[in-house]
Amino acid sequence: MINYLILAQTANTICNNTVDKLCNPVKVATLPLFISKILIAAGAVVGVLTIIMVVYSGTRMILSQGNEEDVTKAKSSLQWSISGFVLTLFAYIIVYAVSGFFQTRPFGANPGQIENPLQSPDIFSLIQTVLTSFLGVVGLLAILFIIINGFRYITSRGNEEQSGQAKQGLTWSVLGLIVSLLAYVIVAATANFFK
Repeated sequence: MINYLILAQTANTICNNTVDKLCNPVKVATLPLFISKILIAAGAVVGVLTIIMVVYSGTRMILSQGNEEDVTKAKSSLQWSISGFVLTLFAYIIVYAVSGFFQTRPFGANPGQIENPLQSPDIFSLIQTVLTSFLGVVGLLAILFIIINGFRYITSRGNEEQSGQAKQGLTWSVLGLIVSLLAYVIVAATANFFK
């Protein structure tokens, strides 16, 4: 009961308004904005926990004094803490990449209104956006494979088997780039035809 009274007193001090108004102690106007603030806070907590775990793992390595079992446990702890941090970063990156892929609007732009988060006005422009983005990714992958196979060809040092594999990889990478460019042209021409 005492905790409830302390909580009520704290809420009254935070809100500082009269009895006839409903208090919003978090001072956030919309639910999506509130969720995004919670996610940002969770990301900060994960970052702090990662730093704590890295320091803890380093301390365990120092205190192990060469004991193989303790060093292995400390390395494992360090590996898992960094892996968790990288996974959390990838989660943020994937969310932003998917929102950029589908060209979405940020939530909470017009509080109190429900609106389509996609910037595409109809299904045809959404399909065009998705296909164009996908073909852009395919084109980047083709260029990446051209670079990798070119490096493999240069470093083959006259080895016929390695240079043959690199030439075949270059051939397929260039063909993939040409096909992705032609597909992009077809998608753009079809979209202009139906406008």
